[in-house]
Amino acid sequence: MRVSQAKPSIRKSEPESKVLLASKPGLTKAVGNSGRKKNSLGYRALDERALVKIVRRFLPLTIHDWNLVEEEYNLHASGQGRSGMRDAASLKRKLTNSGL
Repeated sequence: MRVSQAKPSIRKSEPESKVLLASKPGLTKAVGNSGRKKNSLGYRALDERALVKIVRRFLPLTIHDWNLVEEEYNLHASGQGRSGMRDAASLKRKLTNSGL
C-alpha cells in the first residue's frame, strides 16, 4: 500500500519560503525575518570612517577600551544630529562583520 503525501497549497499572498517551512513539522519561523528592523538607521559612510578613526586611536582590546570607543562614537553621532546611541557590542560587531 502506498501512502501519498499531500502537498501544501501555495497561496499568492504568502511567500514561498514561509509555505515551505510551514510544510515541515516543527518548523514555524519564516525565512527572511532577520536583519535590521524596518525604518532603522544603518551606518553612513561618514559614520564608518569615524568609527575606524576612533578604533585606530584607542586600539580597543578590553571591554573598558570598547566602552571608550562607544562614548567617543556617540559623541560623533550626536554632533551629526543623530539621536540613536550605539553600544560597545554593536560597534565591535560592525567592525568585525563589515571588514572595515
